Amino acid sequence: MRAGLLTDEQLEAGFIGSEEFYRTQGGGTDSGWVDALYEKLLDRAADAQGKAFWLAQLAGGEARSQVALGFTASLERERVRVTTDYDHFLHRQPDQQGINFWVDHFAHGLTNENLIAGFIDSDEYFNDHS
Repeated sequence: MRAGLLTDEQLEAGFIGSEEFYRTQGGGTDSGWVDALYEKLLDRAADAQGKAFWLAQLAGGEARSQVALGFTASLERERVRVTTDYDHFLHRQPDQQGINFWVDHFAHGLTNENLIAGFIDSDEYFNDHS
């Protein structure tokens, strides 16, 4: 990770794609595992079309770690991450403009560490924690 050869999303996908996660969170079935990805990463139930897409990817031989990366590196997952970080660091829900700002930066290479630094470096954080 220090050398830039592994992103947070790739690391997370490796754990989520593991046999252990597959068994414990997904019940050892592709359907259960995909449901767990939606619930744990996107904080919602799977929609029928999305679930069918990911199940077809798995049936076609795609590795679980690659499917998991499709979730961990998605902009929807980044929206969840940004919302969680607003709550954790600024103790409030984000406005849509704030979510759009940070998610757009993720789409252009922002890392999770950059996001956290942005929150901690803000006047809002300083005023709330001093």
